[in-house]
Amino acid sequence: RPWPAVGIEGLLIEPPATHTAGRKARQAPDPVTVGRVALQPDYAALLGGRFRLAILHVDDAVLPQGALLALSAVAQRASETRPSAPETDTLPDAALLPREVRLQRLSWISLERVRHTVDADLRLSADGWPQQAGVKVREGPYRQATVQLERQPPGTDAAEAGTRVWQLSARIGGGTVGGPLRWTPLPADPPGSADRPTVWQVQGDLVTRQVELSALTVPSRTLTGRLQATTALSARVDPAAGTDALLRSLRTQTRFQIDDAVLHGIDLARAVTTVGLSRGGETSLDTLAGQVNTRGAAIELQNLVATSGVLAATGDVAIAPSRALSGRVRVDMTR
Repeated sequence: RPWPAVGIEGLLIEPPATHTAGRKARQAPDPVTVGRVALQPDYAALLGGRFRLAILHVDDAVLPQGALLALSAVAQRASETRPSAPETDTLPDAALLPREVRLQRLSWISLERVRHTVDADLRLSADGWPQQAGVKVREGPYRQATVQLERQPPGTDAAEAGTRVWQLSARIGGGTVGGPLRWTPLPADPPGSADRPTVWQVQGDLVTRQVELSALTVPSRTLTGRLQATTALSARVDPAAGTDALLRSLRTQTRFQIDDAVLHGIDLARAVTTVGLSRGGETSLDTLAGQVNTRGAAIELQNLVATSGVLAATGDVAIAPSRALSGRVRVDMTR
């Protein structure tokens, strides 16, 4: 009520146990469970003899990351053994795309067994692209964080033909993150290949204001303070290449400063004067600023500047995808 719908309750999807050649199968990950899925048609269209899906409701879904990885591997193996689809195949009818998606108490469980529970809603435009979207974190490390996405009117500039723009607004750690995200179609490669899905260039310019840094690093509170930053990001979205290719293509460049920064767990001045024998305490930093660049999983910290009383530090550090550190940091004491 108030409208009839078709529903499924108590849905459970069990991923297979993983195994390698010559070894016993490992225990299967926890299953994907969904309390309720409901599909509501567009009744005005239905009375006119046309089927259109109006709303998709999903309640109390639990998505363990281990199960999703196992199911993805099964789907990948199936696609590799399945005969290639004939060229006459077409994309699913747009009528099968819901105009609204409403998610209640959707939980994602990481490999480290950390649970994130959110409410979310999504409304699509007539062309099938998101018009508005919102997410609120109910439980987990980022509890009470919210994200809003709203599509902007198309630009009049001919250079922006085909470009789609959304405005991102997020609240977390007592501060805000916001800015535009642009999706621009790239020319077909090779030219004239119409049978290949469109590849998109994604660009964004985000501004971070007054975000408590430890709200982004929970449960760690090694460093606290108010983060101010500007971030430029870009990525290449190729539907035929998969998620891994998207993550490898992601590039970000962030200039940051942290106000009222405090390093917890060590008094740097005392540690230096005692050649590292002193442990514990904390260090208030008068200045902490720099630039962070990412290329896929690789991270570079450049032009680091940190001062605290008698200490001043500068340097550049690189973090490899393996999390190995390299670089040089210079620490000076003024007395």
